[in-house]
Amino acid sequence: MYPVLIFGLSKCVARADYSLIGYDNLPELTIIIPLFNESSLIEKKIEDFRSINYPSDKIKYIFVSDGSTDASNSILSTLELSDSNITVIYVEQRMGKPNAINLAMNMVTTDVVVFSDIRQTVSKDSIINIVSQLLSDDKIGVVCGELVHLNHEGSTSENVGIYWKYEKWIRHSESDFMSTVGTTGALYAIHKSDFSNINIDTILDDFEIPMKILLMGKRLKISKNSYIYDVAHEDIEKEKTRKIRTLSGNYQSFSRMKWLFSPVKNPVFIQFISHKFLRLIVPYLMFLALVSNFFLAGQSWLFALFLGVQISFYLLVALAKNFQVFKNNKFSNFCLVFFELNMSVIYGLYKYVNKSSSVTWNKT
Repeated sequence: MYPVLIFGLSKCVARADYSLIGYDNLPELTIIIPLFNESSLIEKKIEDFRSINYPSDKIKYIFVSDGSTDASNSILSTLELSDSNITVIYVEQRMGKPNAINLAMNMVTTDVVVFSDIRQTVSKDSIINIVSQLLSDDKIGVVCGELVHLNHEGSTSENVGIYWKYEKWIRHSESDFMSTVGTTGALYAIHKSDFSNINIDTILDDFEIPMKILLMGKRLKISKNSYIYDVAHEDIEKEKTRKIRTLSGNYQSFSRMKWLFSPVKNPVFIQFISHKFLRLIVPYLMFLALVSNFFLAGQSWLFALFLGVQISFYLLVALAKNFQVFKNNKFSNFCLVFFELNMSVIYGLYKYVNKSSSVTWNKT
């Protein structure tokens, strides 16, 4: 219901377009890239950004090597010596991404700051678009790119991609209506003056930083012309691990940012409750629906039908989980992905309650 409602509302609002800033008038900016043991990706990341449609002499880079133990520090040292626009912060003991961001932000001298992850690549006009949109309106505080999943080589990655397309539809609708509820952490831009240090144990820095800016009365937008390219996991366990960490971070952020639950303080209260919070109760509603249908099945053919559909769904999940032939089937695999991602809500709560989610990140 909510996705249709927010989509309809977005069509009732006059969309504020923006013009690209002229190439020669583009501002200097700083790109912050935290990393841990990414020696194989560092030079590729620099090449990717140097190939975009933006004056290379106006881009400063701050890499933060968070306790790397591979060849990353050696590669970064060489790059820093060869390019005056590259600064490297070496953290001896691994502290996590929030600490890396705080350290980097203390060294930023430009008004515009872009946060980027090292794994993904970006489209040629990605930076010029997010910067132009950010500077087009004083009420805009965050602009992020759009994540695009590539190379769907199996049913699992394809179904994860379908889920992400559905998620992006909601986010774009929210952005067009007023403001999204979070950003794509792989690429987003803010004003340096809007940033305040985050707790170093923060799990979801790319949620808390934008939401703190939202609380200042500014909006969060998604650029329709900035793309970040990544590959969806074919291994459902890896995708589930990533999802569990994200959901554990949601519980942490919600407990800290209690203003999110106030319709007076939260300018996107309805979007937050509908998009973010209610998703956390879906698996419990699934269980409740199954139990209630079991007791009601004898009272109506409609209840009996609903029970049959639910039993069939869980049967397909079990078959897809245990037999490759069903895992390869698109429909049964979709049921498995849907089930596993929703069960991640429960696992995420367990990890948050037991404080077992680490602030340091691992490759997935």
